[in-house]
Amino acid sequence: MGFEEVLKETRLRCSEYDPEITGSVRAWKWGQSLSKISEPAQMWRYVRLNTAVTWLALAIPVPGSERVLGEPLMTDEEVIRWLLADWWNLGGVQLRAMYEMGA
Repeated sequence: MGFEEVLKETRLRCSEYDPEITGSVRAWKWGQSLSKISEPAQMWRYVRLNTAVTWLALAIPVPGSERVLGEPLMTDEEVIRWLLADWWNLGGVQLRAMYEMGA
C-alpha cells in the first residue's frame, strides 16, 4: 500500500473515536486524570499521545507548531489539549501513517 492509502486507512480506523477523544481532552483539567472513555478510544488517545511525543522529539514542522516549538502563545494545559485534539488532524495522523508504513 502507498502512503495515501495508509493515511486514508489510518484516518478511517480512528475517525469514529475522534469525538470521544476530543471531548475527553477538552474537558480535562490540569492536574487531573483524563476521563475514562471506551477502550478503543483510550487506545487511540494513547496513539495520539505517543505520536505527539515522537513528533516533539523529531521537531517536524506542521501548521501551528510554532505555538509549541517557538515562543509559546498558550499555557502548558492548552498545548497538551492542542496536541491531543487539534494537532492530530494537522500532522499527527500523517506521522502515524508513516510509522505504520515502517518509515
